[in-house]
Amino acid sequence: MGSDLGGSIRPSSRGASGIMDSTLLSIEAIHFLASGGAFLAQAVAEEGAPAAGEVSFIRAFFENPLNLLMLAVMLFFFIVIWPQQRQAKNAALEREKALAAMKKNDRVITSGGIHGVIVQANPDEPFITIRIDENSGARMTVNRDAILQVMTEA
Repeated sequence: MGSDLGGSIRPSSRGASGIMDSTLLSIEAIHFLASGGAFLAQAVAEEGAPAAGEVSFIRAFFENPLNLLMLAVMLFFFIVIWPQQRQAKNAALEREKALAAMKKNDRVITSGGIHGVIVQANPDEPFITIRIDENSGARMTVNRDAILQVMTEA
């Protein structure tokens, strides 16, 4: 245990003397801080401290309440709004794929809550025909955009 600043602190070895080594390590650290650590901290503080009357950029930034509000809005955008927009975009793409892939005998649910089975669906036409009653064979023509959910193969 020397009081010089150039001394190194050794990590403790794993073994029977591990407890004793860690105790010596903590004693060396305390001795280092007591003797030269304060001198080093003072030297670093003098070197990095702004001149009298000057305020560091970070401190000035965080002292302004408008900057804090702007930072909070940015965090809210990146944590809440942006992921929600990506999720909505992916859901819209999946819905478009499902609407484009509709074919005969797919079960669908319309925006009005009507359940039916597709009878006729041409990819070029903006509407489809669905059968809404199994017994009577009642049919209904609806817009493709009115389909909320497609469940394949009835």
